[in-house]
Amino acid sequence: MSQGDTVKRHFGMATLTCLLLVVFAALGLWVLVAQVEVYSFGCSVFDARFFPRIILWLIVISAVLRLLVSRSKQQAPIGSPRSWFRVFLVVIAMILALRFMPTIGFLAGAFFAAAVTALALGERKLIFCLGLPLLVAALVSLGAHKGLNIPLP
Repeated sequence: MSQGDTVKRHFGMATLTCLLLVVFAALGLWVLVAQVEVYSFGCSVFDARFFPRIILWLIVISAVLRLLVSRSKQQAPIGSPRSWFRVFLVVIAMILALRFMPTIGFLAGAFFAAAVTALALGERKLIFCLGLPLLVAALVSLGAHKGLNIPLP
């Protein structure tokens, strides 16, 4: 292969992202069907799962369409596993925050996940990596509890 030739990548970052979106949205739909109905508007179609169901189906449809449209286009490479350290750090932080949220509460879990994400993305100012996540988590918690009457853990 000469220096001017380029390798056409059919499986790259866009394909990986779309595949992950399809898999996790389908998993979300499966979990959504398995849930017990908590609140209904008097009709079997319009319950508390109606809006999440629409969003998850839209994610699946748009990701599959994106896969079909871009299957012959050149894509950016996925990269080495070493360059994915920040991604794995954020994913692990989210998993830990969600796993321990019933124990530590929404405020602490959301703060932890947001702070780790900010640090992993390179933020070094203390106000943005600790203060802003705490403020946003507190506002969401307060708004859910007082404004919407939603009991968060």
